[in-house]
Amino acid sequence: MFGYFKFYKKYSNKLICRCYKNYYCGLCFSLEKNYGQLSRLLLSYDVTLLAIVSNSHKNPTGKKPKCIGDNTKKISFSNENWKKIAAIDILLTAEKIEDDIHDEHSVKAIVAKTIFQKPISLAKKDYPEIYEEIKAGYSKIQKLENENASLYIIANEFSDLMTGVLKKSFQVSQLKIEYVAYISKWLYFIDALDDIDDDIRKNRFSPFKVYHSHKILVEQNYMVIDEFLSTINKQHLEKIYKGFSDSYEDIILKSFLENTIPLTTERILTK
Repeated sequence: MFGYFKFYKKYSNKLICRCYKNYYCGLCFSLEKNYGQLSRLLLSYDVTLLAIVSNSHKNPTGKKPKCIGDNTKKISFSNENWKKIAAIDILLTAEKIEDDIHDEHSVKAIVAKTIFQKPISLAKKDYPEIYEEIKAGYSKIQKLENENASLYIIANEFSDLMTGVLKKSFQVSQLKIEYVAYISKWLYFIDALDDIDDDIRKNRFSPFKVYHSHKILVEQNYMVIDEFLSTINKQHLEKIYKGFSDSYEDIILKSFLENTIPLTTERILTK
């Protein structure tokens, strides 16, 4: 996947950090348990965030979370939630691989498709409805990119893909769906901004190609970029913040909005 949703430990206390680690390690253990040792190489920060949204491993608020690594014999990583999260990780990566093959005939992507053929096939077999949701979403995005659609339209389509997967897979509140809608739009935008120079060099689609380089884009359009991100914020964040509880999971989700997204945005704008 993209890998932008890294958790900044320095802004959280030890209990919150332990809770996050339980989800990150839990996804890794689930990949191994359900789809083999090799699949652990597909471990994703972004899908870890989906695991937190879906409460795949609920930590008791107010108590010190036990390290999930010390309790692997007591936790069934083949239970439905953990298995779905592992499958989503694999299936999203599989479509990203297909997208790279389509866009640039990437040798790296072709090799990855061969190496991970078994876990990908198993995940498709286990959750065909999730696979179809992801495949259909990527097909729509690919069509829009071929038509040189605007960034706003494609970011919305990517957001629909991610929220569609969430709703198809778990019973979650409308608040969490809106949360994923927001972070998905930001994710598509920031990935496109980060990749502009590579996209131009490799002759891939980029909604920013007209600016010829990352440097020119940022110099000429810093205010436009800031306005775009602010528009997303206005649509979602106020309502989301009001709905947060004091659970460890919600504190982590809030930290991504307060720390990860602003810091990552600033890093990519000023690189």
